[in-house]
Amino acid sequence: MKRFRSFLSKVIDLVFKLIFRGEIEREVRKEIVIKRLYMLYAIFKGLKNFDDNFKCNSDTVFILGSGASLGQLKDSSWHKISEFDVFGVNMSIVHGFPVRLQFWEMLGTSEIDSLFINTMKHERFKNTKFVINVNHAVNKKFFSKKYEQVLELENVYGYAPIGLSLKEPTRSNFEAHYDFLRSKTKCTSTVHHCTHIGAAVDFAYLSGYKNIVLIGCDLNGGKYFTEVKSESAMYPNRIEYNLCNEFRKKHNRSINESYELVHPTMQKDLMNSKGVVDSVTYFTSIRNFYKEKGVNLAVLNDDSELAQHIPVFDLNRIANAN
Repeated sequence: MKRFRSFLSKVIDLVFKLIFRGEIEREVRKEIVIKRLYMLYAIFKGLKNFDDNFKCNSDTVFILGSGASLGQLKDSSWHKISEFDVFGVNMSIVHGFPVRLQFWEMLGTSEIDSLFINTMKHERFKNTKFVINVNHAVNKKFFSKKYEQVLELENVYGYAPIGLSLKEPTRSNFEAHYDFLRSKTKCTSTVHHCTHIGAAVDFAYLSGYKNIVLIGCDLNGGKYFTEVKSESAMYPNRIEYNLCNEFRKKHNRSINESYELVHPTMQKDLMNSKGVVDSVTYFTSIRNFYKEKGVNLAVLNDDSELAQHIPVFDLNRIANAN
């Protein structure tokens, strides 16, 4: 499939060079076309397209990552958070909070994927919509018979975000591409650039939330919430935590990515080699864009690496969901 995408990309490049003069316009519109083709393939295979008519239930949304700070929240905080819309990303699902949306990208090992699938069937997630990154799903052979049971679930959907892969992964180039996508095209597709939680953030922006708050987006190379003792009686450590830790380490070894002192998406050279900017560049760039549109992007914990670059949200001053 990767070879087919490479071939398809080259064909579209040749065609678009005859139609569009600007390089940024060619690259952005090419990604839009590829995104649509991926989604059409997924629909053909039986995956439902995610509802474009999604409505916010609150003006604020909290988005759960997998950093240790997720396990440091006490019950009083979870009570406040539960009054608002909450999204989860990837393996934050094993935390157990019944999120409204759970974004999932195939993470590369059958153990991790099986753990996710088994967890999503729990009663606590009966009202959760699971949104699968179709781009990853196709590349990871998600549409094989092995996963037919998942496609048949009523609360499973697909979405095909735009990657905005860059030949020159610099701040100015990313901002130029993102601005063109949002200002010069009618495309309302989510951007998935350097990190999946960033895609959830962009979806929240497009959905109309006024405050987007990241929880457990630590990016400091520290532990995951599954590796620390939970400070919540409502959401204590669960048996899935140990499995998640084991399978994650196996996955990291398979892709040969070192966390060093920070998260891989914070490592500029590593991200640039993949044609994307690092997390700080990404989040500060889209925050500036959102801010001009009256939307606030913040983190909940002040020990997140992002807290040096975007505001820290004060949960104690929060009003209510409406």
